Amino acid sequence: MSAITAVLILLGVIIIYSVVMFFYQRRIMKTLTEEEFRTGYRKAQLVDIREPNEFENGHILGARNIPLSQFRMRIKEFRPDQPVYIYCQSGMRTGRAAQMLRRHGVQEIYDLKGGFKMWNGKVKKKNNGMYIEKPRLWARFFVRRFEQPVLSDSEELAFSLPAFHQGASQPLYAELPVRLQAFLLLLLQFESSHR
Repeated sequence: MSAITAVLILLGVIIIYSVVMFFYQRRIMKTLTEEEFRTGYRKAQLVDIREPNEFENGHILGARNIPLSQFRMRIKEFRPDQPVYIYCQSGMRTGRAAQMLRRHGVQEIYDLKGGFKMWNGKVKKKNNGMYIEKPRLWARFFVRRFEQPVLSDSEELAFSLPAFHQGASQPLYAELPVRLQAFLLLLLQFESSHR
């Protein structure tokens, strides 16, 4: 047998093994969209399997960090009788984590489609040793400038807009671009009209 034949056989075995593992991993865990993931993770064990430095740069609110590199040592931290919602940065590492969880006896394993990079919900981020909730980009200005956090969360939008409008007489409001002023005024009118 020549060296080329041996390399081709080895390459074929690796490809077959990879394909079998891919389908096995997809069979033992269910991949959910962000909406489906969001509706169920509060009643389950939510685990970020990324490394600690990735976790500190931002993670889903309420998640605990059990890195894939420590999974074997910390597998007993999982309760087999409860569903497990796992995610990584892009969804590539969750398959290996699902295999280990299944061996531990966990039957309900759910994965976030696209991983953390596709998540648009609430995020916590470690900043200078303290965890802070990551504000929306366009609301960051108001959270820093006004005494109370205005527009810090979409659920509080209806209550925050009147407070923002009262603060609109402040000099900082006048510094905003005219289009942004008009947009915020339109939001306030809409919120006031449907109460």
